[in-house]
Parts: sequence; structure tokens; C-alpha cells
Amino acid sequence: MAIADTQGLANRHITLSATQTFIAATAFSKRIKTISPEQNIGLLLPTSAAGALANMATLLLGKTVVNLNFSANEKAIQSAITQAEIKTVYSSKLFIKKLARKGIDLTDALDGIKIIYMEDLKASIGRLEMASRWLMIRCLPARLLRIIYCASNDANNTAAILFSSGSEGMPKGVMLSHKNIMANLKQISNVLNVQSDDVMIASLPLFHAFGLTVNQFLPLIQGLPMICHPDPTDVVGTAKAIAKFRVTIMCGTSTFLRLYTKNSKVHPLMLDSLRVVISGAEKLNHEISQNFQLKFNKPVYEGYGATETTPVASANLPDTLDSQFWQVQIGCKPGSVGMPLPGTSFRVVDPDTEQELPTDQDGMIMIGGAQVMQGYLKNPEKTAAVIRESNGQRWYITGDKGHIDKDGFLTIIDRYSRFAKI
Repeated sequence: MAIADTQGLANRHITLSATQTFIAATAFSKRIKTISPEQNIGLLLPTSAAGALANMATLLLGKTVVNLNFSANEKAIQSAITQAEIKTVYSSKLFIKKLARKGIDLTDALDGIKIIYMEDLKASIGRLEMASRWLMIRCLPARLLRIIYCASNDANNTAAILFSSGSEGMPKGVMLSHKNIMANLKQISNVLNVQSDDVMIASLPLFHAFGLTVNQFLPLIQGLPMICHPDPTDVVGTAKAIAKFRVTIMCGTSTFLRLYTKNSKVHPLMLDSLRVVISGAEKLNHEISQNFQLKFNKPVYEGYGATETTPVASANLPDTLDSQFWQVQIGCKPGSVGMPLPGTSFRVVDPDTEQELPTDQDGMIMIGGAQVMQGYLKNPEKTAAVIRESNGQRWYITGDKGHIDKDGFLTIIDRYSRFAKI
């Protein structure tokens, strides 16, 4: 199994094997190629099988995915569409109806844009086409399949553009390359010590880097089952999916984790299979972390990053025992955001002079590594304001204040921003 969707296009549970996923992605890719000759493809889909397939189908063509933030205001959505020069948006009839029931009407925001529904694309795929694709995928080696189905691409080309919500002015488009995304998901899987029997719950939105990289690309590229539940606030539904599919890895935010501790319908046994719980995108509230561990007997490990770093830069991890020298290797310090991922560097500098500061002294945090974004879409001035190059390495100026201790753990002390909107 590659993907399980608790709701699906027809509002019913579906599962897809790796072969079925590849067949569907190539079939959708063929149709997107015919409909949309432009480079940037707009997607308005939840974290679902349809959302994952649309993203992968677009990337197979060598095009750039732009997952639109449906929680943003109308002007922000229109600005994102204009900046990315989006002419076509792929969505779902069921999803549009669900948004309307929640009071989100995107009619004006999408005015003048061609809307293509995944349900219609699915209906156009015949059994004979599916059978022929299945035969090719089962019989041909990966090398030939890559030539047939994958457009020739440069790892430094833009794979995804992610827009901010626009709550502070017009949204900025963060351009992430294939190299950015592949590097970051490899870094994450390395520190998580991803195992062959791991299963990932995917509920974070695909318009956010945390959802796109960690919830979608990581399981699909690493070969882990991706269990989709599109509403992260529906903790009962998510908990049922975790229990049913024996999920081992869950990533969330402090705001969403609070819902698990507060909801009496979420029994501790429903989360029994979890091996690791990672919190990111906003500061982890100590009380929430404590209550989560008391209720579910699962520690919450806090990570850190930004959309501009694809997004993960550091994470706390479980302590491990070195059986050779019988020493405990400390992987977690509560209150910190952990140590940098492999291939990632932190610098703490004076905000005015950008001179590096000594250990334990607070200053501006800079992040260096292969996951640092290409830049902001059509905005070289803002890109230049946050990107520095030094000794062949690109550094992102986060705007966060903090310090690094003697053991290499980073602690953030200022500029707290909430991820979830009330």
C-alpha cells in the first residue's frame, strides 16, 4: 500500500498500492499535459489521494506545483494566482462543496481561471488504458519507465511554489527546487531513522511546506504508506485512521496536538502504535506537551524550520543508548528545538553587524544547507534581504532570536508566530 484515503473523491475510504498510484499519476499526467501547456499548475486540493496524485502527476511533466492556500483571504489567493501566472486550477467538486459548507466561497477568487475537476479526469480514464499502463509498469525496468513517463528535468529547477497566507501584506511565493525537497526529506528520514514498517499519517495541508514535504513527499519517496485524513482538526477521525492502519509517525502543530488532549473521544489506545510524534510550525506549548504525554504516554519532540528551508532545519529526537561505551546519547532537550539536521548548519549572529556570536549568547538565527530556498518569486529585493552567501554556502536569515548551547541545541526565545487560524 502506498496511499490510503479515509474520505476519497467519492467521500469513501480507498487504498492504492504503489503500482496503482504510479498508474493513476501517469494517467493524470497525460491529461494535465494536454489541458495545461503552462509551466505553473494551480492545485486546490486537500491532503488526500487526489491531492498527492495531482502533485506527482504535475511533477512527472517537469512542471511546477502551486498548492493554493484555501484558508487565505480572497485578495491573497488572487495575488498568488497572478504572481505565479496560473491559468488552470485542478480541484475536486466534493472538496469545493465541503469548503462552501464551512463558509469558504472561492468563486470570486477563482474568477477567470479554468477549473478542472479530478472527478472528471478520473472518469475519462478507461479500463483499457489502465490495463495497458499496468502491463508496462509491471514488465518494464525503472530506467525505461523513467524515459517514457518522466520529463527530463534539472534538480535545480523549481518544483514547488508555496505562498504565505497574506495576513501581513500580499503573500510571498517561496520557490523550492527538486534538490531542496529531496535533500530535506532525506535529512528528515535520516534523523527519524525511518524503518521499513513505518506508516505516516498525513493531515497537514499541502499548501504548507510541513504538509507538502513531510506528509506527502517523504512517505511517497521513501516508500512508506501515506494515510490521508484531510482535516487536522478532526482528531477523532485522524485517531481512528492511526489505529486502523497502525501509524507509527505523526507530525503536527502545538495547536492541533492540544485537540487530542482535550477530546474525550480520543482514547489513548487509538494512538498506541505511534513510534514518534513531532511538533513543528509553531512553538510547542509546554503544557500541551506535558498533557499529551500524560494522556497517551507518548513524548512530543519539537522541531524547527521555515517555509524558506523546505521546511525542517532541526528536531529533537529520542535519546539513544550507545552499547559500546554504555553512554546515553542525548537527542532531546525540552525547551529547545533540537540540533540541526545532517547537512544543516546554524549560525547566531548580531542582527546589526551579522558577526557570529559565542555560545549561549542570543542573536539572529541563520540557517544554511541544501534545503535553503531558491528565493522569492519575482521579488529579488526581498530575496536579497534574507539570503546571504558565505564560503560557497547560502544562509537564510530567519528573523528569529535565540542561542546555541554548548551541546549544539538551538533555543528560540522570541518572535512567536501561530500556524493555525482560529
